[in-house]
Amino acid sequence: MKKKRGFKKQGFSIFETLIAATITVSVLGIALTTFMMGMQSWYTGETNISSQVGAEQAIQKVERTLRQAMLVSVDANQLGLTYELPQSDAGGNFITPLVWDGVTRRVELDGTNLTMKDSTGFSQVICSNVVLTDPSSASKPAYVIFTAAPGAVTRSLTLEVISETVQAPNNQIVYGRRREDIYLRNVPQLFN
Repeated sequence: MKKKRGFKKQGFSIFETLIAATITVSVLGIALTTFMMGMQSWYTGETNISSQVGAEQAIQKVERTLRQAMLVSVDANQLGLTYELPQSDAGGNFITPLVWDGVTRRVELDGTNLTMKDSTGFSQVICSNVVLTDPSSASKPAYVIFTAAPGAVTRSLTLEVISETVQAPNNQIVYGRRREDIYLRNVPQLFN
């Protein structure tokens, strides 16, 4: 008679199982931590970009508008300005000789919003959460939004906007800033 060979079942001991479980949990923990840190970095970058883009778009909108203006005057407090645009035909082309279209327009700080308004009732917020202190300096000095170049007629001005965004979940404040020099048409001889 043949003797059956007995196969001894090989399994994992409890010690080996605990080691494997510990290694698996450690690897998953490291992977999850890396993923969460990556997501936080992405969110921080996204907030920085969003804040910067808001200031950038406001500056570009004001710059495009003021380059077409006939007359620009900056308020004494330098937080707003008034401008007039030339009259245009149905195709959007300016009528020559240049004449005022009769609508008084403004760009001004309204609370913490930089707003474009006109005498027809139009109002549009072009940048929100505008701050009037420069956070890049330790002393946080105040700054003005519109700085006109010296002279009887405003030929150029500096426009600066700093906005803030609060980043969740740690409530960190992120700043977006933009500064631009704008050269103007300003043709006061038309108004004499």
